[in-house]
Amino acid sequence: MPVANVLRKSALTLVMSIIAILLLFPIMITFTNSLTTANEIEVNYGPIGKINESSVGRTTPFVNLKLLPDKVSLEQYGKVFVNNPKYLTMFWNSVLLVMPIIAGQTAVGALAAYAFAKTKVPRQGTSFSDLCVNDANAVSSDTCAQLHYGG
Repeated sequence: MPVANVLRKSALTLVMSIIAILLLFPIMITFTNSLTTANEIEVNYGPIGKINESSVGRTTPFVNLKLLPDKVSLEQYGKVFVNNPKYLTMFWNSVLLVMPIIAGQTAVGALAAYAFAKTKVPRQGTSFSDLCVNDANAVSSDTCAQLHYGG
């Protein structure tokens, strides 16, 4: 393999890694902050709640953004799931609503993929591409790849 290709792949890998880290950083911060105690949240993020109209134009204190909490605690999860059963009820209502929809879409997508694979129609390649690109709910991308590459 030529050196130029190795350098190009290395540069691309580096750029993509940096983009991945930047995209995953908010998720990591959110997850690790969910493991903090209420006192630590107040100490680190208290200034956010105290900003009001009278502080506009003045220098406000910075937020202490921490990747890892001082003390790991499941206290926040207890507040949501144990102390607030309404949240758990809403969560399970969402699950009960979404699961049949996903099952239906999967069944229809599988049947459509099977029919599309077994039926010979004019301009099948063009219509296949249109189906995969324009109607993502009709056939999943995995099904499109399997049909296209015969997997």
